Amino acid sequence: AGLDVSVALAVLYLGVLSTAFGNWAQTLGQQVVSAERAALIYALDPVYAAGFAYVLLGEELSPTGVLGAVLIAGAALYSRADE
Repeated sequence: AGLDVSVALAVLYLGVLSTAFGNWAQTLGQQVVSAERAALIYALDPVYAAGFAYVLLGEELSPTGVLGAVLIAGAALYSRADE
């Protein structure tokens, strides 16, 4: 029972694009924004993921998921209110 080609390609995709490219792009981005702004962007990551899952995959959030997204986005806005 050898390694299935589709599984090998999926692992390669995850390793190269999702991990390596993502970390490289993050490193470049952190060089041009402040630490506070970078933290805010990364804190909103679950909200972005839910939005992309809805648009691209037709996923829907449960009421608890919607509440979580609202809390995260609200906290992000609150943290920026004094600027």
